[in-house]
Amino acid sequence: MHAVYRSRFQHDKNRIQVFMLLHAFGNHIYKLIGAWLVIAKRR
Repeated sequence: MHAVYRSRFQHDKNRIQVFMLLHAFGNHIYKLIGAWLVIAKRR
């Protein structure tokens, strides 16, 4: 029982890490697009 719970916890931890990575990556892309739009508007 305990081993099953631990493996499930590990799975959730991995899922959270992936979610955080995706969130940070999306934020970075959003900033890049924002900067690109500002540069495009300046021209």
